[in-house]
Amino acid sequence: MAFGPGLWHLCPGVWDFKDAGGAGQPPQLGEAARCFAAGLIITGCMVIDIGLVATPVLYYTMLHCGIKGGAMITGSHNPPDENGFKLACGEGTLYREEILKLKEMAETGRFKSGKGRMESKGIEAPYLAMLQEKIKLGPRRLKVTVDCGNGTASLFAEMILRA
Repeated sequence: MAFGPGLWHLCPGVWDFKDAGGAGQPPQLGEAARCFAAGLIITGCMVIDIGLVATPVLYYTMLHCGIKGGAMITGSHNPPDENGFKLACGEGTLYREEILKLKEMAETGRFKSGKGRMESKGIEAPYLAMLQEKIKLGPRRLKVTVDCGNGTASLFAEMILRA
């Protein structure tokens, strides 16, 4: 994934990384995640793997941990040729001109090199605590039905609703 190093140049800093190669996800996404992380690491980037999470958890992690950039490898319900990346830098996501610049950087292959590393970080507990703090439903217990459409949220919906 040549655009991993380009992303580091476009938005330098510590990147938060989501490895989508987990339960319920197509196996090709795990390979894309590994290649993407390797591309960041060879430029000297620190990659934080937060595991298989839903997109809001990625954005929360960036704010909670003070991380400048984030990447979500996604496409759980799409055909393999439609898998993709959600790329965030600062307070927004990369869009149009930034993506074209990233493409140009990836095509030239000229990147700085360095010695980065990857570490794993569990973010579920602080995320659930934040939800409990912000959402107050009152004393009445609710009966709910949730259809996550085979998406990543299906792995966490029950835990969040019971929190």
